[in-house]
Amino acid sequence: MHQLPGFVVSVLAISAIWAVGSKHRIGWLFAASTEIPWALYSIWLKQYGLLLACVAWAGVYVRNYLRWRPHE
Repeated sequence: MHQLPGFVVSVLAISAIWAVGSKHRIGWLFAASTEIPWALYSIWLKQYGLLLACVAWAGVYVRNYLRWRPHE
């Protein structure tokens, strides 16, 4: 049962990256939003380095969303 939250946040993150790989621009925002449960999970585990990574990844995902252009 202790591992269930890790599986859940992993499935969310993988789904988001799958959406990006399927060329859905909104996938970047979905990916950014998955960092919220990851951040909560990192706090629960007292893994504050992971919390910093969550903030960084969310910033990268938002940046990619803003820079996304359709293929010409």
